[in-house]
Amino acid sequence: MNLRLLEQTQAFNNVLRVRYDAVKAMQRQARKFLEQELQMFSNHLEMKDISGKSTYYLATKGGKGNPYGLLVGQGHTSNLKEATWKELQMAFSLMPLVSVLKNSIQSVTGFHYTSKNDFYFRYPWSEYQDIKFDSSLYKKEYYLRSIPANNREDKVFWTDVFLSPVENALLVTCAAPIYKGMTYKGVVGIDFTLDSVDFFVESLHHNQGNFLVINDHNTVIADLAVQEGSRKEIAHLENIIPQDLPLEHFIKVSDATLTRLGDYWIYVAHTSFAPWQVIYYVENKAITITTFKNILPSLLLVILFTTIFLVVANRLIAREFITPASLLVRHIEKQGEVKENELSTISEPWAPWFHAISNVFGENKALVEKLEKHINKLDDQVAKRTIDLSKKNKQLEKAFIDLKKAQSQIITQEKLAGLGSLTAGIAHEIRNPLNFIVNFAENSKIFGEEISEGINSIAEKLDKTERETLLELSNHLLKNMEKIDEHGRRADAIVNSMLTHAHGGEEALRPINLQELLDENILLGLASFKQKGFTPKLRRHYAPTLGEISVYPQDLGRVFLNMINNACYILHEKSKKNIEGYSPQITVTTIDNSESITIKIRDNGLGMTNQVKKKLFDPFFTTKPAGQGTGLGLSLSFEIIVQQHHGKLLLDTELGKFTEFTITLPKNLQKVA
Repeated sequence: MNLRLLEQTQAFNNVLRVRYDAVKAMQRQARKFLEQELQMFSNHLEMKDISGKSTYYLATKGGKGNPYGLLVGQGHTSNLKEATWKELQMAFSLMPLVSVLKNSIQSVTGFHYTSKNDFYFRYPWSEYQDIKFDSSLYKKEYYLRSIPANNREDKVFWTDVFLSPVENALLVTCAAPIYKGMTYKGVVGIDFTLDSVDFFVESLHHNQGNFLVINDHNTVIADLAVQEGSRKEIAHLENIIPQDLPLEHFIKVSDATLTRLGDYWIYVAHTSFAPWQVIYYVENKAITITTFKNILPSLLLVILFTTIFLVVANRLIAREFITPASLLVRHIEKQGEVKENELSTISEPWAPWFHAISNVFGENKALVEKLEKHINKLDDQVAKRTIDLSKKNKQLEKAFIDLKKAQSQIITQEKLAGLGSLTAGIAHEIRNPLNFIVNFAENSKIFGEEISEGINSIAEKLDKTERETLLELSNHLLKNMEKIDEHGRRADAIVNSMLTHAHGGEEALRPINLQELLDENILLGLASFKQKGFTPKLRRHYAPTLGEISVYPQDLGRVFLNMINNACYILHEKSKKNIEGYSPQITVTTIDNSESITIKIRDNGLGMTNQVKKKLFDPFFTTKPAGQGTGLGLSLSFEIIVQQHHGKLLLDTELGKFTEFTITLPKNLQKVA
């Protein structure tokens, strides 16, 4: 039963993949058109403004509409910017692909593209009286889920089920955001009816129980108990399942595994191309009765056949195996010394075994004698090897002494690093009194000069000896003040240098060699774990043509250092589990794109679950034990990459296998900013 349900789940995935691939194709084609220089609309089409309204639309020249679809926007064509014209042409250019998809997939009811620049395109075509631009489109679920704030990873998504007043049927929209470079433009979507899903579920054969398909809102997509096409209202799982079957049972079961909980057997499997689940449930007594009815005739035949087989086999085994085997066991116990006349009664298939065992025991005696000689020889070799090992032990003792000396050097270096921090603090405290010394020395020079001038002004009133003495003292005072000022300023420069070295300068946008910045922070990240005796294998795959780009190097370096530290931590934790054949490894790759640079940092550590992945960039969220992590590293890294550098930070992971961060940075950050 479980295998059958797995096959049906896979078949349903194939149904969803067709629709997922259709939307993905629309997304790729739209982005491609935005990057190309396209010819404007066909010669027989033109953009018209509706008189008296701030609305324009695409129509056939001389007509009211066009056979290609409804393209309508808010404003006047004379005010449209070149970028908006190009986006309008992109939407119109999707028509051939839209037509092919609609003809290929019967459940497609319509295609639509909604732009943030106040225009909307929908296929198939609508009449003139239906032409209007409704700004409430921007409150629709499919638009809100496409904007960057709600769709960081630029993924294809599915909306909840809704009732369409036009088709009078239940529909669901599969949509994807459209970007030009890193600029969000709008959302492309395809509306599908649930007929194809109902048809698929109707084709399944389950005599007992019920088969359902639900989405991530617990809305019922398909129900085997409801006939195809008869559903006109939206239903939820809690309203469908029996009252004695708790809703939380569907959360407890393992994915894609038929599990018994209480009085029911339950199967829940997640689909691959939509956030939907395939559900099957059946009462235990119903499946037991059905199973018993199906296997009862076969069970009776098996019992009858087994009974006959055992009786015949027992006689054959006793004659052909048990009796000769008993003699063979006795022959082995006597080490092949049974007399020849006793072997004459043994049947032909067993006789070679008896002769072979006799030969084996004879050969064993010869081998034992040879083995004793070999053991004596090995004793001599062991004695010689022991002498060699003694010499090597002395060499190891010397190496251990050298290692202790190296350890002492490392401790000394750490003390010097601490002394550097202490020196920075002392320099900061010295700076204030030093400033007073320099300032008062400069003032004293001014006062000394004024004293000299005063002495000269009263020189006639003093005798020659007193005048010369006062002038000499005044000159000495000025020279001393000059020396104090000179050496004070020199000390101030030394203090400034110490503070600059301790605190670093202000961060500014400047060109740097990205690979050198990567290598610096990789070495810093690995160094802390080398002290713990752990060094993962490092692989670098750098793009050979990568040049300098303008970044904020100190902030970007923090991002690299944080990711290397996290990777080392996870690899260290996984290494503690002593997994056979496991080798911790970090891989750093750079890719030179046309307008951006991509950096990938990958480890083969523990990976993470989807729940952890969703919260990973939230502030204060951490998986480390209390006291080992603040939960701010990745949230700050996300702000530095996305907000400060206008780049992208993506995550790919698989539980138990790997984690990979992908950083994309624009080459011309000033132009993007």
